[in-house]
Amino acid sequence: MIRTSFFAIAAITALSSSALADVRVRFDRDALDDPAEVAALYERIEEAARKVCREARRDGVLGHYTLRGCVKDKIAEGVAAVDSPALTAYAEGSDAERRRLAAAN
Repeated sequence: MIRTSFFAIAAITALSSSALADVRVRFDRDALDDPAEVAALYERIEEAARKVCREARRDGVLGHYTLRGCVKDKIAEGVAAVDSPALTAYAEGSDAERRRLAAAN
């Protein structure tokens, strides 16, 4: 049986009452045994984080918070929400190592 999971990445409001940007990322938890699926999920998390942070920055929600810092934090939140040892290990690898693993699969 295929189980599909969701998690959401929300932008930091910095005490703002504006609506949060919310992006849902779908994934098949059972497929996370495949390194290629782990790499693909990480890329989707990264893309979602960039989208949320760009929207928050555009809307003035981020304030002094940098785009790069926001993306890094949102990726970490997304990886933690998935709660997969394989994804966590992939996320903790270097950019070069992630590219190598993604290209190998």
